Amino acid sequence: MFDQFFLQELFKTIEDDLRCLCHAHLEVGDRSV
Repeated sequence: MFDQFFLQELFKTIEDDLRCLCHAHLEVGDRSV
């Protein structure tokens, strides 16, 4: 039970980080164009 909850929180954090990275990358790409 604890492991499942921990993994859900971990994946949620990773997903948020990836979304921020992708958003920042897209902003940089738009600026250079």
